[in-house]
Amino acid sequence: MRDCETTQGWKISQVERLIDLPRRDIQRACYDGQGGACILEPANSTWGKRFYSASDIARLMLVKLYKDQGYCLPEIRDLLNGPDGHASTKAELAIWKARLEEELIEVELKLNRVVALLATLRNDSSEHVDASEKHLRNQLPNDVIETLRDILFKENAPRPSQQIIQSLISQLDKPGIDLAIDLWAGPGSYDRLVDEIWNTSQPD
Repeated sequence: MRDCETTQGWKISQVERLIDLPRRDIQRACYDGQGGACILEPANSTWGKRFYSASDIARLMLVKLYKDQGYCLPEIRDLLNGPDGHASTKAELAIWKARLEEELIEVELKLNRVVALLATLRNDSSEHVDASEKHLRNQLPNDVIETLRDILFKENAPRPSQQIIQSLISQLDKPGIDLAIDLWAGPGSYDRLVDEIWNTSQPD
């Protein structure tokens, strides 16, 4: 039977690969003797080999997350095993999920701003505008770009439908899109666009 077909659980080599946690840390997290942290107790097979359940892997994923922040195993044990007893792995993972989602938004925002600025660093002003528009077209659908062009560059442009307005509102929430629009259409364009959309979305 291949490793991936075992029914008892995951072997340590599989866990090591799946969550990128070194074998030594996995073993120490499961050991309660000298040098061990006793963070979890996976089941043993009749052959004396440990097998790890999904709950064990979830617990070890928390170990990995805290290790990446510089905590040692005894500190992680204390963080996960508070004064009220064994901490809820599910609750801990939910906290980490929210934290990582916030970090992801921040990273995406910074990345999009850097990419937008790199796209506009051209010596020639016409290339600057073309590069900015190309970058923006990679971020937004063509129909949204055309609507933005109507609002920002055309006088007496037809009033967008409520459906288009709602589409615009959702697209303009993308991280870093404010800077990309200003680099394309000029300083203050994003603020002017938001004001225009707000006014258009209000009933007459």
